Amino acid sequence: MRFHTLTAIATFVSIAACGSDGGTTSVRTVAKVTISGSNTALNPGQTTQLTAVATDAAGAAVANPGVVVWSSSATTVATVDQGGKVTAQSGGNTTITADVAGVKGSFLIRVNLSGGA
Repeated sequence: MRFHTLTAIATFVSIAACGSDGGTTSVRTVAKVTISGSNTALNPGQTTQLTAVATDAAGAAVANPGVVVWSSSATTVATVDQGGKVTAQSGGNTTITADVAGVKGSFLIRVNLSGGA
């Protein structure tokens, strides 16, 4: 009986380690996060949309990398919502960060002091 129990456990562990598709799909982990956007200089009150793309070690985009957590290093200069929309607040510079699975990318935003370029 002991032999059958160990065989069953070993079989289960072997199947679980292969994954649901029998082990044919490799796990692609996020190696880099790149943020893109069209506007790096804003006037107070203006907004711009940023996009984060997660790539693996080979540079290929990771299809479903997980949740992107957005943050601003200076929320008095500009805020960012969890969809990547940046809203300029007051003059200065801030770094917008996108964190995907612990891997971070950054994007510099400058907000003009007086609303002029």
